[in-house]
Amino acid sequence: MLFASARGLRAALQRSALLVALFGLSTSFALAQTGTLAGTVLDGDLGETLPTANVFIEALGTGAATDFDGKYTIRQVPVGTYDVRYSFAGYETQVVSGVQILDGQTTEINVTLSAGQALEEIMVAADEIIERNNEAGLLRLRARAPQVSDAISAEAISKSGSSDAADAMENVTGASVQGGKYVYIRGLGDRYANTQLNGAALPTADPDRRSVQFDMFPAGLLDNIVTLKTFTADKPGNFSGGLVDISTKSFPDELAISVSTSGSVNSQTQFQGGDFLTYEGGDTDWLGIDDGSRALPDIVADPDVEIPNFRDARRNPELAAELDAISRAFIRPIDVTRDNAPVNQSYALSLGNQQRVGSGDVGYVFGLNYGTSANFYSNGVTGRYSVATVGEDGVTLTPDLLVTDSRGTTDVTWGGIGNLAYRIGSNEIALNTLYTRGGESQARFQVGSLPEIFDDAEDLFVNRSIFYVERELASGQLRGRHRLGILNDAEFTWLGSMSKTSLDEPDLRFFGNVRRGETPDEYVYGTRVADIQLQQRFFRTTSEGLRGAQADLEVPFQLFGRRSQIKVGGRYDRTDRDATERRFSIETNNREPVTLEPGENGLGDADAYVNQLGIIGTDDRGNPIFGNYIDEIRNSFTLGNSYDGYLDVSAGYVQTELAPVERLRVILGARYEVTRQALTTLDLDEDATQDAGEDVFVGGRIEQNDILPSLNLVYALTDNMNLRSAATQTLARPTFLEFAPGCRQSFALGEFVCGNPTLERSLISNLDLRWEWFTRPGEVLAVSVYGKRIANPIELAIVNTNGQLVYRNVDEADIAGVEIEARQRVAALLPFAANAPIVGKLSLGLNASFVQSSISIDEVELEQRRALNPEASGTRALQGQSPYIVNADLAYEDPIRGTNLGLYFNVFGRRLSQVSALELPDVYEQPSPQLDVVASQRLLGGFSAKLSVKNLLDADFSQVYDTEINGVAPVFQRYGRGRNISIGISFNPRFGGGSTP
Repeated sequence: MLFASARGLRAALQRSALLVALFGLSTSFALAQTGTLAGTVLDGDLGETLPTANVFIEALGTGAATDFDGKYTIRQVPVGTYDVRYSFAGYETQVVSGVQILDGQTTEINVTLSAGQALEEIMVAADEIIERNNEAGLLRLRARAPQVSDAISAEAISKSGSSDAADAMENVTGASVQGGKYVYIRGLGDRYANTQLNGAALPTADPDRRSVQFDMFPAGLLDNIVTLKTFTADKPGNFSGGLVDISTKSFPDELAISVSTSGSVNSQTQFQGGDFLTYEGGDTDWLGIDDGSRALPDIVADPDVEIPNFRDARRNPELAAELDAISRAFIRPIDVTRDNAPVNQSYALSLGNQQRVGSGDVGYVFGLNYGTSANFYSNGVTGRYSVATVGEDGVTLTPDLLVTDSRGTTDVTWGGIGNLAYRIGSNEIALNTLYTRGGESQARFQVGSLPEIFDDAEDLFVNRSIFYVERELASGQLRGRHRLGILNDAEFTWLGSMSKTSLDEPDLRFFGNVRRGETPDEYVYGTRVADIQLQQRFFRTTSEGLRGAQADLEVPFQLFGRRSQIKVGGRYDRTDRDATERRFSIETNNREPVTLEPGENGLGDADAYVNQLGIIGTDDRGNPIFGNYIDEIRNSFTLGNSYDGYLDVSAGYVQTELAPVERLRVILGARYEVTRQALTTLDLDEDATQDAGEDVFVGGRIEQNDILPSLNLVYALTDNMNLRSAATQTLARPTFLEFAPGCRQSFALGEFVCGNPTLERSLISNLDLRWEWFTRPGEVLAVSVYGKRIANPIELAIVNTNGQLVYRNVDEADIAGVEIEARQRVAALLPFAANAPIVGKLSLGLNASFVQSSISIDEVELEQRRALNPEASGTRALQGQSPYIVNADLAYEDPIRGTNLGLYFNVFGRRLSQVSALELPDVYEQPSPQLDVVASQRLLGGFSAKLSVKNLLDADFSQVYDTEINGVAPVFQRYGRGRNISIGISFNPRFGGGSTP
């Protein structure tokens, strides 16, 4: 019966497939010799879209009205050439002549209507109207925007070969990406940036930063990324560098299906003879989900569990059995292994369309992405130094740690979107959903010297690190936009959103040991270095949820004989964060310690050592003999990293946009924000505990009300040239981690970095000036100048002679910068060669940012700096600030043959990476110029192929101390990145003039 059912199902599927094919064939014939006319109608005064504008094809006697976004679509238009009339009450009518409708294609005509005292009919040739692609359309919107902004479209993201939003942001003016995840705008990151998804705030579960991790958004799910660089009152006030709004794909005007796949290899990762560094992971790592093999053992899952004291357990059978069970639960592989690296690969599928339902349109888009990648380096160097001498000639450093560094990383990222919208007339309700998940598995092996501890050059320090990190983001947004028909046809918009991110780091394993001696016969192995605990296990989870609601009312009115508007609204965001951290150490029985065996590589057998956890025998009296055992690290430093926190932000605003004289737009507003931020953590303070008789809860709190004014001026020098200026005030709040009293330390060696519950929010005054010239569709020339003053900025500062670093408010910081942007056709720059076949298809892009920053140095830090140099400045650059960022590209595009070729270059100036403690020089990240080549070719039948080569210059990642030893800067961290070669293929079938209405 089962086989019969299977045969019946197969036959049904075959019949269904035949019916679908016949339907598709009949639809193709039905739509033969027809095309689609689509586009957008804009308000020439305010640059906004015009809903309910009329579009009429005179020869056919048919037309359509624009929707809420000012968009229109007329499907199944017979092939031919037509005159199209565009009109709106109170605006000058335009007739576009010579509009060509081609078989199976969409002709895009965008029109700008201007208000006039008397209705006039203006005849315009079709070739004078912008037929924009996505990049040109974004530039058009940018020209009309009230703020200083930059944007990158899905088209540009695809052409540059970007795999995710982090890659894409490297091409935005003034933006730099750190660690492949974190975006700095104008050199300001973390608390000075704000990230939104489709206009709604995003949470972040990153335990160490406020920044959203941009590599969680695959390129295949993106429509565009817009970066606002000046503040208007209708936007959240907590940004200064930029507000980055990531937009996922919106539904198309016609049926669109896209399927793509790619594979890539790295020159130092794949096919390297099985040297890839890895470890025994879980069965579901390919999904970015731990299968439970790394989970915190059930026996210690209760945070209040008390692990028996070793000395008591030796004399108490019950305690001994309990300590043995706990210790054995931690027996897991802790050593790294070698294997072949998998080939990087990615897959993407998207489907979108809109259909007529009743008197409205339903649009939808669904997308899925999956990708996995591996990266490896074996040529890394890690160094840590201390001060040897201080003299007239400066500081002399001596190495404390010098190791060669190898690391293998495997990343898995997958996710999807599902967006639905229903439009009827000038009303729209939309649901946007997104889910992404990522898993990163990392194995690291370091071996070298500890000159601080050992004088003999033959003595070795060996360190193994095993990491696994899961990241998850789920977001849902319900929004509506309505034309009220009252108050001069006012517009009402509303938004409700819920998002949650989580980050789980289960069983981060560290195992270090030393090997002393000159020959194998003399080797002696140890597991302690100067009382530093080298064997630890970390379990850390962080989750953050954000609920938000927003409502806006925009009322147009006439003033000075021109269209103006007033906008009022409110917003509420509630963020809740929960963080837990548990640390365990592997302790040794000092009476009968377990011997660390040499192992196959002669550097120490870590797994065999860990396998000796628990009871390994009994003595003559029958008492248990422990090999090694587990103990939990519980002190104020570690317990301070487990906390609950919340952030409530309530806001209301009023904003008006006026046109007091021709060509001038004035956007004036004020925002009132109420901040309620608090954090509670369990801090085990021995003295306080003894007095209170219980654990003591501590935390921080901010209760602040702020008025944030904004003034933006836009003066249209010509129809395609603007002069912008802005004066605004914004704020920055401390992150939860900076607010928590716990301390964190890099494993084995390194200073402690501690939070501070007494932190206050910072206020930022911003001044901006920009000249921009949109010379042709898709082309722009722009120059920006800006300045910022930050009151009470939050920085890491040295607070004692032990080198402890604490986040503190310092006096102030000043930032001044210049941005230059150009995107032009080469033919316009070389008119004498404009008719050359290749030159006419070339375009050149350049954007550069030059920034100077200074921040007041904390008194303790300044005192220590001037102990070395009495003339030392009382200011220094902001951490993470690059003095310059340059992006350049040269692109060849032949739309007829479907050929694209691009050369992309990116470089940043050296930037302050680590503010060092005591007399040590600061650490700077060195420039790492990157050159990429991306080529794509359209093939037959809707197929296209893409080839990219990234990091052609094979530049290393490098951090060095700001000094020299024998003419060379000492290395803090350096490793190679290798060249990446990728090839992909995609399928984008065309479905004629669109779906059947």
